[in-house]
Amino acid sequence: MVLKNMINSEKTSEERRGALRFGCKIPAKVVKIDGMQNFFERVKIIDFSQNGFRLNVNFISPNPGARIELTLFLHKKKYHTKVIGEIVWRKHIDNQLEIGVKIIHMENQAMGDILSWALARSIEKENRKKELHYNVYYKGTNDTTQPSSH
Repeated sequence: MVLKNMINSEKTSEERRGALRFGCKIPAKVVKIDGMQNFFERVKIIDFSQNGFRLNVNFISPNPGARIELTLFLHKKKYHTKVIGEIVWRKHIDNQLEIGVKIIHMENQAMGDILSWALARSIEKENRKKELHYNVYYKGTNDTTQPSSH
């Protein structure tokens, strides 16, 4: 619950979605789409929120409204979880097809694990960005030496 409140409190006014999204690279496998069994296609989740996710796909474009079942692989594929969702949009971006999926069912523990991991990665990334900015801006200007006039 604390994580959920923290995520919701960090949303910007520009965010149209109901939850904060985190950029990520989570490998997954589509196992069923619109009732087609044994449909195995490797995909990659590229951002994730408590309501849904965006993923890159290589197979024929599924229609919005289609149900999709995936297996997500976490922690270097040592842990996996099942997710059932509904495709809400699709678009071609940079010669790849991306689809947006609204989560219909996912285990609470798995959801919490992914959001905690994604939040920690996001904080680390932001801290590295701030440190780089500090080093370039402040240390870079202080490291320049002026020639002595003596």
